[in-house]
Amino acid sequence: HETIKWIGKLSRQDKWRDKALDLLPNPIHVQDNLAAKYNENRSNAATEVPFVLNIFKKLLKLSEAVIDITGFSSPNCIGNDLIRNFILHTVSPTPRLAQYPFVHNSKRLRKYKICIFDWDKSLNMLNSNDFQMNFTIEQDIQFIFYLFYN
Repeated sequence: HETIKWIGKLSRQDKWRDKALDLLPNPIHVQDNLAAKYNENRSNAATEVPFVLNIFKKLLKLSEAVIDITGFSSPNCIGNDLIRNFILHTVSPTPRLAQYPFVHNSKRLRKYKICIFDWDKSLNMLNSNDFQMNFTIEQDIQFIFYLFYN
């Protein structure tokens, strides 16, 4: 657990933010009791300890976080709330997301059980009745600008 806590502390420092997740322990692919226990503890620590930095620099557990591959959760695009609510209503079992769950995309994090908001989910969200009823004209204009300029 201490290694994961340390990685969380490092990710809060600008100097180490981009490299901290590279220090996550890898699983051992040997079939013996020691390796099995190591892999179990590694997995438990990664799920129990907050070490993933969200866009507001708060540490989250993996179960509280979402990797947004689309970039739509950006404040100058669709933003946090509509996407978070879509995930809460469509992912089963219902995740226990943080109020601001979005974290930077990382190959290292994707090796763990973390919710990913990808292009397929974004299309489903854009076509959903709930989204269309709650998406304002102002947000629509902002979204078009985002798509055009990014």
